[in-house]
Amino acid sequence: ISHPDGHYYTIMGYANILGISINSKEANLLGRKAAVISRQRNVPIYKAGDSKYGQVNQYLDAVLDEVFTRH
Repeated sequence: ISHPDGHYYTIMGYANILGISINSKEANLLGRKAAVISRQRNVPIYKAGDSKYGQVNQYLDAVLDEVFTRH
């Protein structure tokens, strides 16, 4: 999703962009961290359809940068 503040990606999608291989357990942990940061900063969290889970969250790229840097 393109947004005035940046782009939104799922955890797995962003990991793919970075060339990082993560499993679903790691994605869940990183997603929880991204959700906390997003809520603290009042940054919207969007939903994306997912064939395995039904729906997954999408986070702002700036938030994901921070989460993946700490990972």
